[in-house]
Amino acid sequence: MDEGNGWNFPILLDKIYQKNIFLSDSFLTKELKNYKKEEIREKYKELFEHSLDLIYVNDLNGNFLDASDLTLIALGMDKEDIPNVSFIELLDRDNLIKAYKVTKEIRKTGKQSIQSTYKLKTKMGDYLYLETYGIPLKKDGEIYAILGIAKNITERKNAEKKLKESADMFKALFKEGSIPAYTWKNVDSDFVLINYNNAAAKITHGSVENFLGN
Repeated sequence: MDEGNGWNFPILLDKIYQKNIFLSDSFLTKELKNYKKEEIREKYKELFEHSLDLIYVNDLNGNFLDASDLTLIALGMDKEDIPNVSFIELLDRDNLIKAYKVTKEIRKTGKQSIQSTYKLKTKMGDYLYLETYGIPLKKDGEIYAILGIAKNITERKNAEKKLKESADMFKALFKEGSIPAYTWKNVDSDFVLINYNNAAAKITHGSVENFLGN
């Protein structure tokens, strides 16, 4: 059992995904009582009202307590949805484990050491990639919730994916092409063979390998 969280996390994850157990509302009581929405909204007013990043608050069990309008729009949700949203609905198993580890780090050290990247599912069924970091919220010296600041990097991730797919397709076409092909690199005003395709290996009976790096 993870002390202070209420979760035996690996076991709980398995049961959640087997649909045998759900988080009890009793886990939320303390966090909901401690969270003062107006107080937090005033303290972080510029973030909630003017930031281009996605701003949200979650308790230590991953349940949403608050979210900026921009966050709700990105997730396809309304303010009324907030009490019913948790990381379990938004994240798959691997991302959920990552979120748990980050939460554990914040609880233990009082800060998040590096930004985290998550893939999450919106209410509409689309997927977003978010780069996030959390700021602990405290009451009487104890962390009870986390203010999350997330940058939407979905377009960048999709562009990287398309670029990789194009590169993989080019490599496949090069390797399996019917015409012998060679790749050379200019090194110190000379050209060095660095790659060749299957057709080149076939026509040279494999001897082309002896010229790699020369």
